[in-house]
Amino acid sequence: MKLVTVGVLIFICLVPSLFVWVLLAERTGRHDEAKQEITSKWGSSQIIAGPILSVPYYSRTTDPQGFMHETSGILNILPKKLANTTAINPEVRSRGIFDAIVYTAKIDGQGTFAMPDLQYASVKANNIQWDKAYVAIAISDTRGIVDEIHLQWNGSTISFEPGAKNTIVGESGVHAFVPIDPSKKTFDFSYSFDLKGSEKLEFLPLGSETAVSITSNWDSPSFIGAYLPNERTFDDGFSADWSVSSFGRSYPQQWADGEVDRQNILDSRFGVSLIQSVDFYTKIDRTVKYAIMFIAITFLAFFLFEVLGRIRIHPFQYFLVGFALAIFYLLLLSFSERFGFFPAYVISTLATTGLITSYSAKVLRANKKALIISALLILLYSYLYVIVQLEDLALLFGSILLFVLLSLTMYLTRNIDWYQQDTE
Repeated sequence: MKLVTVGVLIFICLVPSLFVWVLLAERTGRHDEAKQEITSKWGSSQIIAGPILSVPYYSRTTDPQGFMHETSGILNILPKKLANTTAINPEVRSRGIFDAIVYTAKIDGQGTFAMPDLQYASVKANNIQWDKAYVAIAISDTRGIVDEIHLQWNGSTISFEPGAKNTIVGESGVHAFVPIDPSKKTFDFSYSFDLKGSEKLEFLPLGSETAVSITSNWDSPSFIGAYLPNERTFDDGFSADWSVSSFGRSYPQQWADGEVDRQNILDSRFGVSLIQSVDFYTKIDRTVKYAIMFIAITFLAFFLFEVLGRIRIHPFQYFLVGFALAIFYLLLLSFSERFGFFPAYVISTLATTGLITSYSAKVLRANKKALIISALLILLYSYLYVIVQLEDLALLFGSILLFVLLSLTMYLTRNIDWYQQDTE
């Protein structure tokens, strides 16, 4: 009956820990709202798509009644070569007690456009309006553009104007009208601009040969998107280099309106996310998951003292100890928002261990037994801290801990005559 009572008390004492889990979700939501507010004023995650050379065209058809109809469209031409070199300068902005990662990126791009091969195209060369050609660069959040952007086009300097003007790769961005001499075979270009954003920076592999290089002093990047970097190094930050061929994507080097799906283009983006390896909310979430194990192990220790030492512990005393263990997670959450995870963990561990130890000295009627409980709690909390830091190996080390504790319990209780205990 005592075992059943202790088991029920374990689940009762787990309820406050679940309330901490609910509170953790609420605080995480407030953190996300604070980050959204910061990034909405600074600049959100950025996607750079371009440059694309867009040339208007028209076509004339005659219906069976002899009436002529004229339609127009855009011929999109991608660069033959495209290279973007980017240096990201990250910083942490705060809103109250909440933080958000933002950055300023210096983007230098260059490349070459080649005259399109219209031999098999749906657009006839005579119907192309070369005098209305323009180059567009789509930028997902133009609020992050710091200064005016200039395009170097075959030795000439042309200022970009607001608006992507080419919705196939994005609704927002910049464009510049460029002179096209159909007799030339290639057109060199370059550009440079500063861009503010938050957390992510991604590019589209629009060149027949696309090269992207990103460097930053941020020490915990996550490489995201359709392609991983060919080379990456980590030394006081990181550097990553991508090299992508047009054969590795699902859209051609040139197309007319309606011939390419916009989503296929966007799905080819790649880049980097500036993440915090594990923020304290994630660590606390992992810690709360071990609440039932902590309560069960501590109750087991008290139960063994009760059986082996032939003392009686009231269920209400079990309940108070379990409630103290649950309060640990509330203290951890509260202090983490002010001081960070490690100081909060130390403070919460010392407070909880001290409280339970002093109470155990009276409940177990022996200071030596209370010190054993104290040592057990410090060992458990220290081991839990290691598990939380390990991330990928957390399951393995948690399983080892349970196996060791079960083995120790079986060893200590190997000589107990449980039938005799039931009759006493």
